[in-house]
Order: sequence, then C-alpha cells, then structure tokens
Amino acid sequence: MFIVKKLFDEGSSSPYMARLYSNLFELRDYALCHKYKKNDIDLERMDFDKQFKPILEAMDVCRESVRKIENLWKDHVLKVENGQIIIKSNNSIHVLENIDKPLKEYFNQILVNGVIALKGVQKITLMFDVDISFLYMKEKKFKVGISNLETLGEYELALFLGEMRQKCTENFINLRNSIEHEGWMLPEVKINLMNPNKISVVEPSVNGMPITKYCKIMTNRIISSIENVMVYTFQKNLEYPFVIYEIPLVNREKGLAHRFDVTISQTGIEPWNIVYCESDFI
Repeated sequence: MFIVKKLFDEGSSSPYMARLYSNLFELRDYALCHKYKKNDIDLERMDFDKQFKPILEAMDVCRESVRKIENLWKDHVLKVENGQIIIKSNNSIHVLENIDKPLKEYFNQILVNGVIALKGVQKITLMFDVDISFLYMKEKKFKVGISNLETLGEYELALFLGEMRQKCTENFINLRNSIEHEGWMLPEVKINLMNPNKISVVEPSVNGMPITKYCKIMTNRIISSIENVMVYTFQKNLEYPFVIYEIPLVNREKGLAHRFDVTISQTGIEPWNIVYCESDFI
C-alpha cells in the first residue's frame, strides 16, 4: 500500500516544483546510471535522496518564510495606513499591533535553513566526485580551491563559484554567524508621523535592503545556485555522446516547466555550461 501526502498547493507548472523536484530527479537518474554503469540504481538513488531531502526541506522553509514575511508586512502597512491599529492622542501614538517578533522568527528561519541548504549541497556534489567544500572556507583556502579547479581546466565552475560566493554564500552565512555569535539583531519596525493626518511605517533593513526584498533575493539566489551546481555535477558524470542542454524558454511546456533535458550530442545542440544566473522561485 502506498501513502501519498500533499506537500504544496502548486503543481508542475511552478518553476520550483518542476525544476527542483521533477527535473533534478530525472537528471539524477541519468547521472547515476552513467556513473555506476548499470540500470539498477535503487540503492544509489536512495542514498542520493537521503542526502537531498534535508536540502529540499530547507529550501521549502525558506520559500514559505519569505511569503509569510511579505504577507505579514503588507497586512501591517495596510492596517497602519488606514488607521485600523492606530490610536492617536495629544502627545502620543499607540500602535495596537507589533510584528517585530514574527518578523524576526521568519527571518531567522530563512537564515538557518538557507545555510542548511547551501552547505548540504556539497554532500551531493561529492557523491558525483565534485568537491566544492572550499566554497565555505576562509578566503585563503577558497582561492586555493579555485586555483585547483582552474588547473584542472574547470574554468566555468571556478567562475560560477566565485560569483556565487560574492553574491550569495559569503554575505548570507556571515549574517547567520553574526546573529549566532555576535548578537546581531533585526532592526525594529518604526512608525513615523508624517503630518497630523498621515502616519508611515518604516520597513526594517538588512544589508541596506528592505527585509522583504533581501529575503526574496537571497532565497532565490540560494535555490538558483543549488540547482546550477547540482546540474553541473550530473553533467560531469554523463558519458559521451550524452549531454545536458537547457531548453529555451519558448520551448518549455506550460504544464511542466522543466529547464533541462538530456540528449545525444549533435550539430545545433549546445551542451549547457554553468553560468551564474538567478530565477524567481517564490
């Protein structure tokens, strides 16, 4: 007897579901078959799924927390602006709702689970003989790792990891560490009296960005980077003449938004090369 549980209120037309759930698992099977040179890959597939499950779960939490932050903020701003939670007296303004605590909780969920997802992906790449552990090390060791990749001729991966570190991992992991070890705290929501009849609410900022924008951008960067790194490792394990190629946007099925497919190398088909890019998965 099989028990099927509903996970999300979104289907295969969602880029996140199509690409991170469906497409990656299809590519996984190709890579495992080529790596172990057999069609019976049940044990290897189970090992992969065991390593990938916490990554998926962490990314799921990040996406859901981003949505909760966005909805919480929009609802709070609306209540402030229409006076629903504001009481004004001669010398004071009373705000009847405080969202600082839930904002902090959702933000911390993104930081904690984002780091789990980012650091977990190195276990997946190692299964396919690609070591990216230096990505999370201090600058000196990171540069050594990049140099080793270049010596091996892995220039595209070296460039990708350099940009991934600059735009995603370094800032994000450092922020998580500063909360855990240095006591950094998310700024509180502020209320400003613009004039006697207008009150504005100021969104907390993180690294110079409003929290809603920061959380969405960084979550998309994390998921996009994980997708690209994993597809790269799969491609490294395919034997010629098989290659992974990126399906042009105009050719992707509306009901199944896969980004990649496997084909036989031929004229007119450009094998996919890893390049830093970001998609909207929220």
